[in-house]
Amino acid sequence: MVNRIIDYQLNEVNDGRWLTEIKGRLMVRDLFRIPIGRVKVCGGEIPFECGLQDICIIAQVILSYV
Repeated sequence: MVNRIIDYQLNEVNDGRWLTEIKGRLMVRDLFRIPIGRVKVCGGEIPFECGLQDICIIAQVILSYV
């Protein structure tokens, strides 16, 4: 089991690991900002790009540990 410390105070989405909701499921994913309000989402089977408005970003993962 992986434990995580997360920060729910969202000021700005930067490159890093985030708690997201995608298609109704909570997932921890690595997000990378790309120009024109888009983000690359990695950490699942297939990385993809989408608009920031197309993904629900809940909190930033500050630390993961076992």
